[in-house]
Amino acid sequence: MKYFLSIIIISFLLSCDDENTNEQIVNSNSYSVERDTVEVDWVVDGDTFRFIDEEFGELTVRVLDCDAFEISDNDRAKQQAEANNMTVEDVIQKGNDALYWLIDNFKFETVIIVRDPNENDKDVYNRLLRKVYWNESPYDSLIKARGWDSGL
Repeated sequence: MKYFLSIIIISFLLSCDDENTNEQIVNSNSYSVERDTVEVDWVVDGDTFRFIDEEFGELTVRVLDCDAFEISDNDRAKQQAEANNMTVEDVIQKGNDALYWLIDNFKFETVIIVRDPNENDKDVYNRLLRKVYWNESPYDSLIKARGWDSGL
């Protein structure tokens, strides 16, 4: 009987946790701030990072106006390699150079994200599409100046 009751309690607690997770996912679809100051929580790659919003939880930003080199061998890396007369390995190396530099220098930094009224609010992966300013400079300019933008 105690064993059965324990299973019911654990099942109930797990189902409550799932509901909270689902609620957070649904709420993240509602984030539509035009301009915000956020702290970078994690760097995904050269043009994508995450931040934590008190109301909506963890949100992902895809930086507008740049296309950083990929960090893994995929179709996009092949397109970038062909467009830049590079090998896929070179594309991935540049992508990882950007990623590691940004983890060391950009993570936990405060940035300004701005919605561009001429762009969609989110992409097909539900990432916020934003112009980003770091130390009062456009983020995309940094990526381009360091040679980490594929130009696509």
